[in-house]
Amino acid sequence: MIRNLGSYIKDRRDALGIRTQLDLARLSGVPPTTVNRIEKGVTQLPDADIRRKLARALGVTHVDILIAAGQITAEEIPAQIVSPSADRLIREEKGEAEIVRMVRALPDDLARIVFTVADGLYKREQREQKD
Repeated sequence: MIRNLGSYIKDRRDALGIRTQLDLARLSGVPPTTVNRIEKGVTQLPDADIRRKLARALGVTHVDILIAAGQITAEEIPAQIVSPSADRLIREEKGEAEIVRMVRALPDDLARIVFTVADGLYKREQREQKD
């Protein structure tokens, strides 16, 4: 379970093989001291520009960062992070009420994964239809 934004970023950095805070700073364009302060928990909620840069470098969404920072909860996920493409796929494939009920019962991390995967599948399907 994610304890705070700093541990989330460090865990994600480790999972991606980004060895140091300096490497993350270079990839994201965020100053190294800012990355350090976030990972140490000194900075709890960096400004939106910093959050977006870190999200891009870590391969997550800005909303994932907000969830890790405790600004959004699992109950808000359907209304807050489901992109239109993921929402359409979920409605078409399984039926809105059943899926939303099942996802709301999941821990935050798993719920984000479900919506991320659904969005990716829909986008891939759209690209394949264009080709």
